Amino acid sequence: MANIPDGVYCAQPLTAGVYEKNNALVLETRFTLCDEQGNAYTQTGSNGNEYQIERSKRHYLISKTGAVNTKVVEMLQKWAKGWDGIDPFWFADSANLASIGMVKVTLETDTYTASDGTQKAYQGISFINALDDVRSSNRAIESGDKAAIMAKYGAKFKAAFGGKLKTVQAAATPAAPAAKPAAPVRPTAPARPAPAPTAPAKSAAPAYADGIDGANAAWDAVNAAHPEMAQKDIEDKWFATIDGICPGKYQADITGAEWAQIVEHFGEGAENPLATDPDDAPF
Repeated sequence: MANIPDGVYCAQPLTAGVYEKNNALVLETRFTLCDEQGNAYTQTGSNGNEYQIERSKRHYLISKTGAVNTKVVEMLQKWAKGWDGIDPFWFADSANLASIGMVKVTLETDTYTASDGTQKAYQGISFINALDDVRSSNRAIESGDKAAIMAKYGAKFKAAFGGKLKTVQAAATPAAPAAKPAAPVRPTAPARPAPAPTAPAKSAAPAYADGIDGANAAWDAVNAAHPEMAQKDIEDKWFATIDGICPGKYQADITGAEWAQIVEHFGEGAENPLATDPDDAPF
C-alpha cells in the first residue's frame, strides 16, 4: 500500500512521549496502521525498501495558560482505559502502551504554509476510538524530564482528576411557556384586533451544581450548535470561548454560574467572535 487515503483504520500504538511545547504540555503518540487482524500496512520508500505506515497524534494536556484540558484527558481515557488521568508518563511506559491494544484512528489531510511560503499537505490523526484487541510494540519516543514536568503540572492533574469523575447527563431543555389565552370579546362591543404576540422573556441561565456538570453541558452544547464542524475547530472554539468568558482561569476553578454563561453562549449557535490561538488547540 504505497499511499493511504483519508478514512478510519485500525492502528496499534507504537510509542508515546510527554514534553513541553510553547509553554503547553503535550502527549504525542505514534501508531502503525494495520488491518483488522493486526497486519501492518506498508509503503515502499525511495530506497526500494518496505516500511510500516505510521501516523502520530498530539494531545495538548495543559494549555499555555496553565489549564488542564479536561475534555482531552477524558477522551484519552476512553481508548487508553488503564490511564487514571493523573500521570501522563503512564503512556511512556511500553508495558502500559502495549496493554491498550488495537484502536481505530480517523485520518484527515490538512494543508499548511511552509517556511518558503508554499502550501503543503499533511495527513494526521484527527480522532481515536477504542477497540477491544491487544497488540504490542517497543519502539520509543523520548519524553522530557519526568520529575521536573510532574513537579510543575502534577498538582493540576490531581486537582482536575484526583477524584472519581461523576457520570453527568445533559440537563433537559425546559419546555416553552404556554401561550396566554385571549380575553373573551364583550357581546355589545366590536372585537378589537388581537395584539401581536410577544416572545417570552429569556430566562437567566441556571447555575450548575459543579464544574464537571457544567463542563459536560457546555461540551454537549457546542457540539449540538455546530454538528458539521470538524473536531479540531470545535475544540479551538471551546478553548477560545472559555478564555474569553473566564480569562486566565483554570477549567477546574470555573464556577457553576460561569459554566452556565458558557453553555448559554454555545446554545445560541452564534459564531464565536473571540480570536483563537493555534497554540491553545488541544491537538
